[in-house]
Parts: sequence; structure tokens; C-alpha cells
Amino acid sequence: MAVIVHGRLIEEGPTGQLGVTRRRVRVRVGDQDIEVTGRQLARWPNHREGPVFLVDHEIGRDVNGVLVAGGVIAESVTVEQPNLEDRFLELTSGEDVHGLAAGR
Repeated sequence: MAVIVHGRLIEEGPTGQLGVTRRRVRVRVGDQDIEVTGRQLARWPNHREGPVFLVDHEIGRDVNGVLVAGGVIAESVTVEQPNLEDRFLELTSGEDVHGLAAGR
């Protein structure tokens, strides 16, 4: 399988390998804990969608431990393995890919 952006080959390989990216931790907290959770999770790259934080870290126990130490009890903590569609979107969005496609 190959991923081509703006006529440039970005990545190629077996489907199983293209889908392999770092695991991430999905954390859902109550509305009252959003602000403090954001501060506690700032040690890792993360993205918030409402009361859900997607944390670029592979170990849910680490993330949960930081939250509990800071007084936050998450509603849920789930470790996710991104699928092939997630990897495709990661490869085809963002400035780095556009730079590659432009030959930079």
C-alpha cells in the first residue's frame, strides 16, 4: 500500500505496518475536572475534545496515576491503538506532509 499526497509518495509498505503508530490514551473526565486535567496532562502532548483528552502516551496506568495524584478521578481511561484510517489522516494532514509533498 502507498500513500501519495500532491503526487509525492509519502509512505509505503504492508497495510499492517502503515497502521502501526504509537498507542494513545483516551481520558474522559467530568466537566468540573477539565481545567485541572488539562494542567496535569500537559507533561504529554494531548488534544482535548470537550471532556475527552487524547494523550500521546502508551501507558494508561501512567496517565491515570498522574490524574489520581492530582485529585482527579477519571470517568474512563482507555488505551487505543490507532487504526489504518487514523494513520492515513495523520500522514495526509499537517504541515510536515505538505512540506514533503512540496519537495522541502
